Amino acid sequence: MDAGALFQQLATQYGYWGVFAVSILGNATIIFPLPAIALVYALGSVFDPFWLGVSAGIGASIGELTAYFVGYGIFAMAGNKYRESKAYKAASGMLKKYGMAAIFLFAATPLPMDVIGMVAGFQRYNLLVFFLAMLPGKLIKMWLVAYAGKYSFDLVLALFENAYLGYGMLALVIVSGYFIYKKFESDLK
Repeated sequence: MDAGALFQQLATQYGYWGVFAVSILGNATIIFPLPAIALVYALGSVFDPFWLGVSAGIGASIGELTAYFVGYGIFAMAGNKYRESKAYKAASGMLKKYGMAAIFLFAATPLPMDVIGMVAGFQRYNLLVFFLAMLPGKLIKMWLVAYAGKYSFDLVLALFENAYLGYGMLALVIVSGYFIYKKFESDLK
């Protein structure tokens, strides 16, 4: 059974508690993201989006703490070795300059929350402050995803049932993603 099928079974069998568990697991991964947010979108058409967003947002916030603890552990093991990387310097600068606002922004958007979480742990940022800045961002993000699922899931499903239209939309997303990547490629190195 693949991770997506397992997540779907957990969420549908156990309701909001299942979504909570799936969100913890889906956000606890650092290298291989799991499709918890896609499940929240799909379940938005079935569950109450408000409570779905609450259970997914709290679960996602708890799951994201793994990035914080990984950063905390890297500091203990490697010391200053990672402070020279461009990604660390960029995230560290944002965290120092904007603090809780940077954490909130990363939590509420598709920006890589794992990066800011590891940097926060590496810098020994206060864990409670980190969590309290992340939680409202994750709640807003999950509410938006759940409500988007409520109002658009059937339309998206209908579009992808038409294979040509679905493949065309997928190609458009991939091409758009490529051009966005190329635009910001130099900033990522």
